Amino acid sequence: MDALSADGLFADICAFEEDFSHKYARLASRYGLRWGDQRLMHQWSRRWEYPYVAQRIADLAARAPADAPLAVLDAGSGITFLPYYLRARHDNVQISCVDSAGSYRKTFDRINRAAGEGVTFTQAMLQDVPLESAGFDAIYCVSVLEHTGDYAAVLDEMRRLLRPGGKVILTFDISLDGKDDISPELTRQLLTMVAQRFELPAGFDYLAELGRLAEPMAILSTDAAKAADPSSLPWKWPVLKSIRDLLTGHGWTGGFFSLACYCLQASKPANGG
Repeated sequence: MDALSADGLFADICAFEEDFSHKYARLASRYGLRWGDQRLMHQWSRRWEYPYVAQRIADLAARAPADAPLAVLDAGSGITFLPYYLRARHDNVQISCVDSAGSYRKTFDRINRAAGEGVTFTQAMLQDVPLESAGFDAIYCVSVLEHTGDYAAVLDEMRRLLRPGGKVILTFDISLDGKDDISPELTRQLLTMVAQRFELPAGFDYLAELGRLAEPMAILSTDAAKAADPSSLPWKWPVLKSIRDLLTGHGWTGGFFSLACYCLQASKPANGG
């Protein structure tokens, strides 16, 4: 956390979220309490995932032709400040959001009118997005893919939506204790699917990285967060969460899930093949 606090990008994102939440929480009836209670940038994984995404979009924006805006898709967006942050910080970036919840449209419309920023929203499942093929230079998906249950179809759709050479930026949680989506073995299968459809960074051994899961205290995990900063975990009432988990079929969890976060960027082949 000390390293993050000294990072300029992290500080900039935190400041933007604070201002955005203050201005627009009342416009998001469903998300207002979350924005007011705990900032996303304080949560154990978002404090790393959002800067990871933001830096890669910044790199792409810096290299984009001056006469061609960078088209970016937020896949499984929910309603957060992140697309508005990216739009505000990069004049040549256009952000489109897609989520299965149609009720979000009204909130996006309200925020867009108040903020004066053009962040578009489309209601759709990630397996079937009604947008133009090869219409995006980048797609980012923050902690959503692991919950879709149909990784191949989602990845195929992302590949269809990306232009040749386009980037896919993925972050997802791995369940180390088997209480949640997605297990290390399923993660191995998911990463293999990614490698079959996209080009990974040269020299990056995506499977070897899974070997680090054996030491959760040394990686980005809820175990490490619990020891270093318990307030960053989302489970504030362990007993109540345990009861809810029991009622929803997760068994008795003790109100804690051992999770690790995996971040990855890959490219659609430049030849489109």
